[in-house]
Amino acid sequence: MPRSSTPSPRPLSLRKRLLFLAIILGVLAATVEVGTRAFWRLGYGVSFKAPDFYDIYYPETRAAETMRIARDDEQIDVLLLGGSVLHERFGSIAEALREQLTHETGRPVRVYNAANIAHTTRDSLVKYRRLEGKAFDLVIVYHGINEARANNCPPELFRDDYSHYAWYAMVNRFAVEGPHRYSAAWATARLAWARAMLKWRADRFVPLHAPHERWLDFGGDIKTAATFDRNLRDIAVLAEQRGDPLMLMTFATHVPADYSHEAFKARRLDYVLHLSAIELWGRPDQVAAAIAAHNDAVRTVAAEHGLPLVDQQSLMPADGRLFNDICHFTHKGSQTFVDNLLPQAQAMLATD
Repeated sequence: MPRSSTPSPRPLSLRKRLLFLAIILGVLAATVEVGTRAFWRLGYGVSFKAPDFYDIYYPETRAAETMRIARDDEQIDVLLLGGSVLHERFGSIAEALREQLTHETGRPVRVYNAANIAHTTRDSLVKYRRLEGKAFDLVIVYHGINEARANNCPPELFRDDYSHYAWYAMVNRFAVEGPHRYSAAWATARLAWARAMLKWRADRFVPLHAPHERWLDFGGDIKTAATFDRNLRDIAVLAEQRGDPLMLMTFATHVPADYSHEAFKARRLDYVLHLSAIELWGRPDQVAAAIAAHNDAVRTVAAEHGLPLVDQQSLMPADGRLFNDICHFTHKGSQTFVDNLLPQAQAMLATD
């Protein structure tokens, strides 16, 4: 009796094989996408539905983003934009302002402190743009020193959007214009690549902390003045469009006549805590020149846009009891700083 033979399975057509491959790749891509979204959600609190890398770089605006902020209620809503001088780790300005305004106006005051360590006018502009739809009773901007660090690079590397500075090489791509709303996996891959490039090509970027020693000679060319001016103008235009009362201030500093890096490290100066040496931003004379140029920009923008200006550089006494270093205030200094701006703030709120 002849042996029966089992027919061989027919090979899949090319079309079916391609369809099968597409299904596998689709499932794999979906798995990776869900996984990366879950990673950012669980690890960093980023929205799973619409992952936004902005929240990683600027978490300080979350409170303002989630609250109803309007000018049709009894509460006074104040937005602070600036660097570490306004940050709670380096002083008590926000709390002193809330207490003083509450006492003087008799109204409840809520201060949204969107200032953060090392931030510049570039960061404040990005954050203020983000807060579209929020109607503040008062917006206060205070910048002057942090951009000095961005000058410490060869002129051919300097970029107006500060992308030659390691922080902004990341922020500009992922907090402002990244593709994160479409694919968290793709954005994560780009983020990993960008971080690798920052590490491998560190010689092309201003570091996040102290500048490269070999680039310090370039710090005397104040390349940031024009960008500082433009960022302030953009903030002023936004405030005008939104109807937000905007206050600008010059940047106050205190450099003892006997300042040196060695004296600072030995805590021989008249500062109280000796927190940050000037060399964190560059050479002392170059940092002073940058702050002066930035203060000139503040005065110019305030004058041309008809904005209230508080000249903190002139009003703050050159007294070490008020300063913990060149720019950060003691508790007494924070109170003096608020005392200086309070009359102008009251006048602006009275006409709001």
